[in-house]
Amino acid sequence: MSNVFFAQSQAVFHYETRQLRNRLREAWVSAQHGRRKPPTLKKCREMLADEYGYGLSELLVIQELTGRFVERNSVEGKWVNSPYPVWRPGVYYRQLMALQYALEHRIPVQQVASKHGVSFAGFHFSDLLMCKLSQHYRLRYLDLSGLIAPFSMIHDLWTAPSFENADLRHARFYQTYCDPSVSPGVVAADTNFDGADLRHADFRLSYLARSSFCRARVDGTDFRGADMTRTRLIGATGRCLEGERRGNRDWFIFG
Repeated sequence: MSNVFFAQSQAVFHYETRQLRNRLREAWVSAQHGRRKPPTLKKCREMLADEYGYGLSELLVIQELTGRFVERNSVEGKWVNSPYPVWRPGVYYRQLMALQYALEHRIPVQQVASKHGVSFAGFHFSDLLMCKLSQHYRLRYLDLSGLIAPFSMIHDLWTAPSFENADLRHARFYQTYCDPSVSPGVVAADTNFDGADLRHADFRLSYLARSSFCRARVDGTDFRGADMTRTRLIGATGRCLEGERRGNRDWFIFG
């Protein structure tokens, strides 16, 4: 599959698996002078999955369902193809370092990204990455205000208190469930989207009660099935998509 999000999600895990296997092989050779066999690929994958806080089978199911979810939305024309390149190791690890630095020093992610020339356009803010970061950082300090991340894919776990003035054109918000399944939408109640560029972003099925979209650009933004109770749209510009019943199962991918 050529889609950037699926390629990025799988590539990260496979790349880190190979890196881990190489390190362990070198350690075995150094310690045992080659008298024992290096760890198998499956063992390396299990160890890496454990670092993400998942069992290997669970992790692979999440990746497979997310891939099918992306493919369906792309094929059905709900999402346009991202113009940004697929995952590259050097770029990804600069992005990861920016996230880690921002969380460690409790400053906005975009502040770090701008300083170091890092772009999050087309980035996959996945549940796997968030689970990995949560083992080392206090996520309540995550600040995504002003974030420049058009065509990104954002899991529910990345919902921050503020996306004020962020560039989230064509951003895809989604979540995973333990049954297992994947669907569009996030829980983003009381969230600040003031001044954000949300043109053609996908908020289907999201819970956006009491959130603020004042002065936001919402032309083509998909709010179908979203709960927008007491949501503020003062000064927002553009024509968004609304309607549809909340429980539309056609938008889900089930395992």
